[in-house]
Amino acid sequence: MKRVFQAAILITSLAIGRPDAPLNTAETKTAPSRLDPSLSHEVRNALDRGREWLAGRQNPDGSWGNPAEIETTCFARMVFGSDPLRSRSGLARSRSAAWLAKQKPHALTPRQLALTAWALTWPPDASAKEIAAARPFLDQLKTRLSSETDPISAAYALIAFQTSTLEAPREEFPSHKDRIAPLLNFSLTEAHSADEEDLRSSAARLIALHAVGIPGESPGVHQLAGRLTVETALFSTPLGTLADYERLFLAALALSMHRIHRLEHPKQLLVAWRPLAARLLINAQRVAPEGTLYWKPPKEAGAEAPATAYALLTLLLLGSE
Repeated sequence: MKRVFQAAILITSLAIGRPDAPLNTAETKTAPSRLDPSLSHEVRNALDRGREWLAGRQNPDGSWGNPAEIETTCFARMVFGSDPLRSRSGLARSRSAAWLAKQKPHALTPRQLALTAWALTWPPDASAKEIAAARPFLDQLKTRLSSETDPISAAYALIAFQTSTLEAPREEFPSHKDRIAPLLNFSLTEAHSADEEDLRSSAARLIALHAVGIPGESPGVHQLAGRLTVETALFSTPLGTLADYERLFLAALALSMHRIHRLEHPKQLLVAWRPLAARLLINAQRVAPEGTLYWKPPKEAGAEAPATAYALLTLLLLGSE
């Protein structure tokens, strides 16, 4: 039976893969950049063995992290929610959902609220009980989103609202475009150095603009996409910190949403970014004594579980074309 590691599930099932035309730029008119058979095999192997490593690190209460961490648990749950073989991931999913549902919404940050709601309503076949458990987190998030100033938290929030509408009428939720417009337009016209934090924020704003339906022809979208499309170093710089892993995940998600398949090289060449990102992650993986695979940021201790979750989600995205 043919195994499918369908990373497209992470895009289409978020209800954000709109049927509009891709950005009208040269790099998006080229064919999708699929991985070659050899690299695809390595990615499948990394996904299987990485899931096995992550499953073995789940705490008895269903969380991940030592001590338990909400964000790590959310991203890990999404890894198992994207597993095409539901039977082997069911226990990890149900245990993590139970732990997340016990958290107190009023005690969480907007970012934590968004990730918890996203994780509980993911995958698309989440149970009615899991979707109901997300409601308090979504309600709390709605009251706090208007004052949010972090683009990454806003992007996660919009994804959380849209995954929740898979099981509820869209009219139940307020219009988010007007609510976060100032945040999305923040510093779009300003010049920035291409440092790590700016690139993460640029990718997050690109995700958010897509999620609220801003057309690809808008100047803001073009400017943000342009920042990522010239940053080929984004997919070749060693992953030294957990922020590097999140940056790679956000960039892959943003580029996939807007169907940008190739990046502009300084020498006027178009470079397929998916193979670059896949090779970067494959080269960074480590082998555990039992033969499973995991990722460990060399500059941060104790970040193996969240780094592995980011890496696996990114690898899923890389196999979507």
